[in-house]
Amino acid sequence: MATTSVQVNVDYDAIDRLTRSGSTHDMLAAASLPIVFDARARAPKKTGRGARSIHSEMILTSDEWQAVISWDQIHYYMYFNERGTRYRPPHAFLVPALKDAQH
Repeated sequence: MATTSVQVNVDYDAIDRLTRSGSTHDMLAAASLPIVFDARARAPKKTGRGARSIHSEMILTSDEWQAVISWDQIHYYMYFNERGTRYRPPHAFLVPALKDAQH
């Protein structure tokens, strides 16, 4: 019986360039939009301004692009809706949108 061998060479520099590339940034930004729209739809809306502030921001870490999906600083109170307080139960909208996107 003949033996076959395979040699795999990994170009780590190319992988690093790819994970930091503009095309990876654009792909991640596009992939985060459905989550943003879903979170906005699920968010509580007294005036709707907090829900409309939900956005994604691409951040380049030392290793890769990351999509951060959140509300802006002016609408910090959205955190209290998401997580709840001792006086008010949570009305989660961001975490469920993320979980649904993973399925």
